[in-house]
Order: sequence, then C-alpha cells, then structure tokens
Amino acid sequence: MLPATPMENPTLEAHRGSGDSRRNGWRNRLGQWAAGRGVNEEVETMLEFPMRAAEAWERVAFFEEALGRSPWILRRVIPEPVSVEGDKSHVGGLVRCVYRGGEIVKHMTVLERPEHIAFEVAGQELGIEKMLLVRGGSYWLEESGEACRVRLTTRYTAFLHPRWFWRRVERWLIGMLHRHILKSMRAWSGA
Repeated sequence: MLPATPMENPTLEAHRGSGDSRRNGWRNRLGQWAAGRGVNEEVETMLEFPMRAAEAWERVAFFEEALGRSPWILRRVIPEPVSVEGDKSHVGGLVRCVYRGGEIVKHMTVLERPEHIAFEVAGQELGIEKMLLVRGGSYWLEESGEACRVRLTTRYTAFLHPRWFWRRVERWLIGMLHRHILKSMRAWSGA
C-alpha cells in the first residue's frame, strides 16, 4: 500500500528504482535514457457541458472512473485502470485507484460545490515514475447561463529531457487523457 500523505516536491533520485523492470521495460529504458532533473509542469483542458454546474458536479470522475476504454495510445503509456476504492466526497478523503500492475492514491484537498474540486497525489506506482510523477489535479466548473465550462488541470513533475521535445509529447498525451475524462463525464447518463 502506498503512503497516505501528500508527496512534497519529488525528485528523480527518490524514484530512480521505481517500477518492475519486466513489466515496464520500455518505460524504464526510456526513463534511464532521457531522464534529467525534475521540472514541474501543468496541463489544462476545457470542455463545454450543456447543463448547469450542479449537474456537471455530480458527473465529476477520475480517469479510473471514465466510461469506455481510453484511446489506444494512452493504453500503451499508462497501465489499464481496474478499480477505485475510497471516498472522494469530503476534504481529507483518500481514493486508491488500482491499475493492472500498479496504483495511485489521491488525497482530496478542495470540495467547493459546485465550482471546484482538487486533489494531491499521495503516492504513485504505475511504472512511469522515471518519466513522470503526477502531483495533483483539479476541476473548475464555471456556469454560463444553462451551460457550464469544465476545466480539468493536471500538475506533474516531468523527468524526460530535452524538455522542448517531451513537453509537447506530455501535453498531447495528457490533453488526450483529459478529453477522454471530460467526454465521459458529459456522456454519463446518471444511471
């Protein structure tokens, strides 16, 4: 089980040995080949929802809860989600997201209904730690008449260099992950 306290300013040295080398061979090799000093990054994606913020709030989901399979490229980079355990309905709640061969623990830090949800990552073991550590994320719901905009943000520490190249790749992949989550939320019927 991963630690239940939020991670503070992770460094590459602390995560150099993470991951099972048999299961995550190409990820480990890439991490060793292109690794450098950790750089904090952030990616934000927005999608319009044809509903009020209160209804969109009820649909907020983590990647691990999104409907349908994620795009194939994401399945090649991130292990497949299996289950979600815990309580995200209150500040201080811990949510353990289980993947095939790993897990990530999220610590709920902000719940301001129906506008803002945020979490910090308390622990991550996904086999991508030599490349990237997720630090946290947030959802902002902005009402506009009968509709709302949902902004999903992911904060992470990136270790792959050169940054001018890998930053573009990370933004593309994380944007794809965000769109998968947001489209799933928008399509969810509530049943």
